[in-house]
Order: sequence, then structure tokens, then C-alpha cells
Amino acid sequence: MKRRALLLPLPLALALCAAACMRAAVSDGEREVLLRARDLAAYGFEFPEASRYESFNKTVYFDGSYDLIYEFEPPDDAAADSALYMNVTVTFEKSAQEARLVQGIEKFSLNAGMGLEGLKVEERKDFFRYGDASSFHVLTREGAPVGNYFVTREGAKVYSVLIAGFYFDDPEQWAELVTPRLQKFSALKP
Repeated sequence: MKRRALLLPLPLALALCAAACMRAAVSDGEREVLLRARDLAAYGFEFPEASRYESFNKTVYFDGSYDLIYEFEPPDDAAADSALYMNVTVTFEKSAQEARLVQGIEKFSLNAGMGLEGLKVEERKDFFRYGDASSFHVLTREGAPVGNYFVTREGAKVYSVLIAGFYFDDPEQWAELVTPRLQKFSALKP
């Protein structure tokens, strides 16, 4: 009898965890906010049938906050010249304070994760600024650039871009690439 009483809270706990977040469909308007691999074509990266290797996810949390995530990852056996990985995350928090916390956690996690991959993260101050607070980083391996990381916060929203296998070193080109998406991000109301 005691064993059964102990097991009863387990299904309740699992149900609460499942209810804490749920997957939802990503709308066309939300997709327009997300920078995608195909957007890099004007800068020299083209991948036939890129959409086959894209995924879009939306996770809605119990408090009404949510994340939009775009990921581009071709298979490991893809040609070396197409070895691009891209992750774009847009987070809608309940307050600017929570968004600041998310932005800080993302940057900390990036540094830790890249270190495990043998990459170094170098911030480029005044490369490109947007929103209330932003930073632009170059990912390097053995001193050579291999990617970029950008994060910006605007009010209770956070927008981050991680690109590996392709990088930007020209602030004007970066601005040209991301500004249209960031303007849509600014206009998007959760």
C-alpha cells in the first residue's frame, strides 16, 4: 500500500512536466523572422535543396513565454564545402529582466560549449549593434575564423544567430544580411 502511495505522485509529476511546455506550429509570419541558410546565397554559400536540412520548432512554456528555433544541419556525409551549421533562436519572455537573464545564459553556454568543441569565442566590439543590448562574436579554431555568433535583446525578446562553417568579417555585409530579419523581429508581437 505504501509503495502505491509513493508511485501516485509520479504520473502527476510527469503530467505537470509535459504541461509545462508544449510544441506548437511555427506560423509563416514567425518563419519570416528567422534568418535561414538560403539567405547566405548572396554571400557565397549555396546549398541545393537546403530546405531538406532545415527544421523549425516552437516551444510554448506554461507562463506564456516561447521560443522559435531554426536549425540547418546537412548530413555528415555532405560535401566539405557545404559543412554549414546554423541555429537561430528567438525567445519571447514575460519581462525584459527575464530576457536579460536568457541573453546572459546563452552567451555563457556558448562559451562553454564552444570550448568543448575546441573553438574560441572572440567578441568584436562595435562590429554591429541592434536593440537594447547586443554583441557580435567570431568563432575561431587555432586562430582561424570558422563562424559567428550574434545575440541581441529588445525589451522582453532575444534573437540569436550561430553560424559555423561560414563566417562574416565585414560589418556592412552582416548588417545587410540580418537587418531585414531583425526589423521583422522588432515588429513581431508575441
